[in-house]
Amino acid sequence: MDERIYLVVFWVEGKRYAFPLEYVQRVIRAVEITALPEAPDVIAGIINVQGEIVPVINLRRRLKLADRDIDVNDQFMLIRFAESVIALIIDSVEGAIEIENNRICNAREFLPDTNIINRVVKDTEGMILLFDPEKILSLSEAAGLHTALADPQTQLVELHH
Repeated sequence: MDERIYLVVFWVEGKRYAFPLEYVQRVIRAVEITALPEAPDVIAGIINVQGEIVPVINLRRRLKLADRDIDVNDQFMLIRFAESVIALIIDSVEGAIEIENNRICNAREFLPDTNIINRVVKDTEGMILLFDPEKILSLSEAAGLHTALADPQTQLVELHH
């Protein structure tokens, strides 16, 4: 019997992407983002989710797509990343799917210049690009985010939300 994996499929700029289900905490409506000075460019800012300060990654910047303002219909996908939670700005979530491993290919065949997309799923409706959860931020971006979050000004933002 083929091994199966579970994915959460979502849309960004007309393309389907996915994260392994075990990394996805939940999806929420987009809310106002507070700027985070000194954070890496890929970080849009921070949000308050039930008292927890959560950094927000602008996937459009990460994927080198045209930037745009957040739309009222956008959503945030909360994922577990390196012992914490980060939010990804997505257009919409399609849902959770179950895929047989034999329908998954190495992304290097199709996308040799990226390390954040590690696999491609062949689906009846096209292809789904599967993110490598461990590479959503580079080591330097993760370090820059940690430094920005440690800034005393960030602590003030946390207290006022």
